[in-house]
Amino acid sequence: RSSSLPMHERFRKIKLGLRAFSFQMKETKQRNLIIDLYKILLAVFVVFIHFPNSKFSADWVAIFRLAIPGFAAITGFYIFKKDLSYEEKLKRAKIFMVKSLKYFGFAVVFAFISQLIYTWIAGVPTVEGLKSFGFEIAPFLWKTRPALQVGTTFFQLWYFQGLVFVAAVYLLLVWLKVDVAMFALPLLSIPIYWVQKKWPLTQNFNYQVLYRNSWFMILPSFAGGWIAAHFKEIKFKLYVYAILIAALGGLIYLQIYLNRLCPIEMTFIAVIIASIIILLLDRIPKFYCKPFYWIFGTHFYAIVFIIHVFVGCVLITKFNFNPYVNSGLFILYVFLTTLVLTQLYHLLKLGVKITKQKLNKEEVN
Repeated sequence: RSSSLPMHERFRKIKLGLRAFSFQMKETKQRNLIIDLYKILLAVFVVFIHFPNSKFSADWVAIFRLAIPGFAAITGFYIFKKDLSYEEKLKRAKIFMVKSLKYFGFAVVFAFISQLIYTWIAGVPTVEGLKSFGFEIAPFLWKTRPALQVGTTFFQLWYFQGLVFVAAVYLLLVWLKVDVAMFALPLLSIPIYWVQKKWPLTQNFNYQVLYRNSWFMILPSFAGGWIAAHFKEIKFKLYVYAILIAALGGLIYLQIYLNRLCPIEMTFIAVIIASIIILLLDRIPKFYCKPFYWIFGTHFYAIVFIIHVFVGCVLITKFNFNPYVNSGLFILYVFLTTLVLTQLYHLLKLGVKITKQKLNKEEVN
């Protein structure tokens, strides 16, 4: 018995190691690879929004503007689940709120660190980097845009602020048992949108952009995805798919046409487009590719979304690289940086898991 114990311990360690190596497989089996690829495409759209190439026509810009509605519609689509009790819906809404706050907190910490690094690379006083950081995270505190010696490297912080805002609205509606109001949010946003354009809440243009995007891009798109989710369990006949695809093509053309007439950051057509796309993509049978998730993980799109401005600013400042011209090469640099961060994240997560297993083992012994 004494001689068999070491063998048993060795086997147990090997087993724990194999479990740790495949720690994300259980999660990825539940994922839809097509939708994860779609998220990466949307992240690329965001990159092109912030670093537009002069070769991109206005029509392509209209397509790129589907990125944020696309992300928000995905969130709304998967937060809905049929036949939930009030307690279950409230629990899901609270989890969504907590996760939104967590994502926002992580984004703020990363933005703060990246801004200090970029300030050091740009060779300006640290206080200037902090001033720029303060303006980006709370532009409503400034009556006019301050004179900044260094730009910000995290324009997308507004998205996480908007996500918290949407999560709070959804939690309130669920708590009050009036989440059915989600059906009216996309249409209700239209008159409110035009009212705020005529009588804005603030004269600070940057804050106008912040709450406009948060309220009138993320919120109606989230609601549109939530509405689309009501149809995901309905079995469509083939002609319905043909109608939806034809309608999608017409709406995309309408998005392009409206952008030619009035090039604004969001048109409400994008809300409908994003909702139909996620509904159709969710109909594709789920399958996963182990090598894909080993290499890219499950948050590749999110890391691209967060770091691309930082990478672009560093390339411009330190390496005299123009991401506005070399778009393909710039995407490659962003992807390579993201891959490195993804693998570091995997190693960190693996280390935490192994450490927890060792601590649990010591407690048992």
